[in-house]
Amino acid sequence: MTSSKNQNVEQLESSATILYYLNKLNLNNYDENNLINILSYLKPHIDKQIIENVYVRIAKFGLFDCNTPNNEIKINKAIVLDKLNGLIEIFETFESSSNRTLLLGSLDYFRLALKREKLNEDEEKKLFELVYEYAEYIETYYFTNYSLQMN
Repeated sequence: MTSSKNQNVEQLESSATILYYLNKLNLNNYDENNLINILSYLKPHIDKQIIENVYVRIAKFGLFDCNTPNNEIKINKAIVLDKLNGLIEIFETFESSSNRTLLLGSLDYFRLALKREKLNEDEEKKLFELVYEYAEYIETYYFTNYSLQMN
């Protein structure tokens, strides 16, 4: 049995994930069941009923049409590391393959480079932007292709 405190955390996590992907990938053309299935796959620790309830609440408040352009995001080390860690967490659950190994290796390499490299401010900014763009591409590719497989 899940405590109400855990449900609140799961509701917030579901809301944030749904809004993030709706905004990022313009998922207005996806049907409710497909999106809920994708979110259930991405967040297997969250009960599907919680995800469904959150989806209904977001729709009720008309938040599907909100859109913040990606160029307004101030990219910094914490954001890039968070994105890399999230992708690593997703791909670690995949079946072993050379593609999985290559992808995890590249993500981990960038994560380590961000933590260890001593760069001047301009070099650091360029590295953050490059790694963020790479992670965005992988995330978009994965999410789009996974959603196509769900149909």
